[in-house]
Amino acid sequence: MRYCILEQGDQIQFVSIPDDYMNQFIALIHRLHKEIDKLTVAVPPSLPHVIGESHHIDWLGKSPVQDGLSYLIHLESDFIELEESNYPIIALLTEIRALKAQFEHLLEEGEYL
Repeated sequence: MRYCILEQGDQIQFVSIPDDYMNQFIALIHRLHKEIDKLTVAVPPSLPHVIGESHHIDWLGKSPVQDGLSYLIHLESDFIELEESNYPIIALLTEIRALKAQFEHLLEEGEYL
């Protein structure tokens, strides 16, 4: 596992990601940031910024590390709830769901620990 370090406002969040999927996860977050300003909804989802990644964390904090699959499920629900009429929101949902499906497959195969 690798750990993606996210910052949202004054909060730091750690998300565990399978080794081979960190680049895809970071690319997804960057793509969502690139497209979020194109949405016409009154209140777009709030997105964190990627500030780092690590192979190892000695966790001493109070907040637990969130697993990547749970993070993607939450992210998907944020975008599903949008009532977007002008931007093809389905394209962003497809990207989120594609990575989520890969994580679910790893979980089924016992490779997502």
